[in-house]
Amino acid sequence: MKKKLIFRVMLPITTVIFLSFGAISLINRNLLLEVNKTKTDMHVRQSIQTLNDILNVMSDKALYASSLVAKIDFVEDAYKEYYLNRDLESSIALLRRNIKPMVKNIQTNLGYSAKIHFHLPPATSFYRSWSDKHGDDLSNFRATLLDISKTHKPLKGIEVGVSGLVVRGISPIFSKVGRRYLGSVEVILDLDKFLTLYHKNNREELGLFLNRDKLSIATNLLNEKQNESLAKSFIGNYLLINKTPGLNLQNIEADDLDNLQTGGVLIEERDIYRYGFDPILDYSGKKIAVGVYQLDETRFYEELSDENYMLIFITIIILVILFEIIYLILDKILFTKDDDKIKDEKKLAEVAER
Repeated sequence: MKKKLIFRVMLPITTVIFLSFGAISLINRNLLLEVNKTKTDMHVRQSIQTLNDILNVMSDKALYASSLVAKIDFVEDAYKEYYLNRDLESSIALLRRNIKPMVKNIQTNLGYSAKIHFHLPPATSFYRSWSDKHGDDLSNFRATLLDISKTHKPLKGIEVGVSGLVVRGISPIFSKVGRRYLGSVEVILDLDKFLTLYHKNNREELGLFLNRDKLSIATNLLNEKQNESLAKSFIGNYLLINKTPGLNLQNIEADDLDNLQTGGVLIEERDIYRYGFDPILDYSGKKIAVGVYQLDETRFYEELSDENYMLIFITIIILVILFEIIYLILDKILFTKDDDKIKDEKKLAEVAER
């Protein structure tokens, strides 16, 4: 009877304690999730900013290299030869003989695969360091060349080329006497190896997606993709042009790429991953591609799960200890009262007998 009474008293107490610990566990989990979201979002933004800073440095280096090339004597001599005789072959012979060591020197100093391209105004190819093709009109897709031909001011940034996305630094070429505008020269840095160069660890993955509208320019890239399953490489209106091995494409939705505004980074949580979607803009500020950053949060969720199990274990231990303490207190109180009552009844009986 006494034990039933004790358990009847203890049941609501232990229930309240159990529910309280459950509420504390839930609040703790939500707080940890919120703190992790804040920290992770900041990490994603900082990582994307770091990558953008690297691209800006690449643009600066490309522009600096092109400005040096523009001032070399044999470059001016080649242009003068062309304007004097209008003979492409004889004029570019000067460039062909001297430019290859310069390309190697630029690649060594910059640490990237580099190309040099000379142009005649407004937008005609004069000489390519990597190809014998020259004399072709570039005005249909090289807005930067048309701009520099009008303004005679240097330009830098990311642009779509026949092979995909590239970083360009373009400088005007002037004659030393009279500063007559002769044409322009660009140093081109490929982004093909950019992702693998800055792929830090297996927790972070990167991807590049090119707008479908730019494929008419990226003809070489399109030809390469034709050998693969082209349809499977599209997400919405964007074509996957490069990625690191662990990028989970199934978590990337068409709206993430198509509706991304030029104003900033979009961060989304999918499954165990946090994604950052960054609009890639050309020199004029138009969105031409999207960079994707993926962060694997497996470690955090494993730690959160372990912490939850530990909290449950501690809760059970505390409940058992509290159960024992409450039981002993109630037992002592109830049993002491009953014992005192029995003693009093015995004393009364003894007095009555006397």
